[in-house]
Amino acid sequence: MVLVSCFPHSGLLYQSFVHVSSDTAGARGYGTIFDNEWFMGEWSSTQQPLSIMYKELFPVVVASHLWDHCWTTKRMEKLPQNAHDNMAVVSMLHSGTSKDPNMMVLLRHLSLIAVRHSFAFTASHRAGIDNSVADALSHFDFQHFNRLAPQAVPQATPILPSLLVLLPMI
Repeated sequence: MVLVSCFPHSGLLYQSFVHVSSDTAGARGYGTIFDNEWFMGEWSSTQQPLSIMYKELFPVVVASHLWDHCWTTKRMEKLPQNAHDNMAVVSMLHSGTSKDPNMMVLLRHLSLIAVRHSFAFTASHRAGIDNSVADALSHFDFQHFNRLAPQAVPQATPILPSLLVLLPMI
């Protein structure tokens, strides 16, 4: 799950919170919802064998490309759904580095977008976060998604193929 909270220009205090939730279904795909907008996708054959860490961070980076203009002067916080679900992602986002070259590709993209649009990102684990909406998207369960998020726009935000080309694997 991703949490975006307002980060005032003064940089002193948070004013309010805007939630962005993402989830990964290891073998199937990923899904993300921000406000009423959402997207989902299937893993490519080259992404299938990659680590769950990669698969947790990938939709966050895609979201940052799609909705970066909405995050200007905000703070994005990656919240893993489960404690065991990627404390490594939390650690990597805190340190800003990874030994995995594919993770570094994603981290560089996220960092560049954050600089361009003046938003910050960090990570922490919070027990009890309900991520069922993004979970339904990542499993392509549209009936469940529509029951959980009736306010969501009817069509997914398109992920342009040119964006996917920008996020190559090493």
